[in-house]
Amino acid sequence: MLALHELLFDRPPGRERDELLLETIRDDFGVNRAEMLRFDLPEAGHPARLWAAAGALDSAPGERALDGPGAAILFDLQRGNAGALTLTRFRRPSAFDADTWTRFWDVELGVAVTALLSVELVVQRAPRSMIWLLLENTSREWNSHDRELAEEAARLLGRAADKALG
Repeated sequence: MLALHELLFDRPPGRERDELLLETIRDDFGVNRAEMLRFDLPEAGHPARLWAAAGALDSAPGERALDGPGAAILFDLQRGNAGALTLTRFRRPSAFDADTWTRFWDVELGVAVTALLSVELVVQRAPRSMIWLLLENTSREWNSHDRELAEEAARLLGRAADKALG
């Protein structure tokens, strides 16, 4: 968290700073990739788009349709949940039917991801944003420490996003 604070104080707001913040988070969690999605930059009808990312995946992330049925379910679940959501490809939650679940992992994510932690930034005035932590080629049971750390980072980044608005 100290590294996040330092970046927030030392760098001006914007995509470059967000990518550095994501790299710090990615490194802390030991995941392949960290992404920030924003909902205020719709493009071609997508409700959310990738704003910033850090890390790489074995397969190119390419153009992901962030408006598919699986993403829509995840966005709705996230909106109704005050904390981090954790998903593993091998354990389908009841909110998803089998076809939507498979499509989410195989098509909508566009990469060979096997575990995902999603947390929404806690904002008052700034646009809705989420951080996704993506892991590939291995399963991961996200523990309470993972979720709490992600939630703490989301609160901090949300405050910074609100403050950047003045």
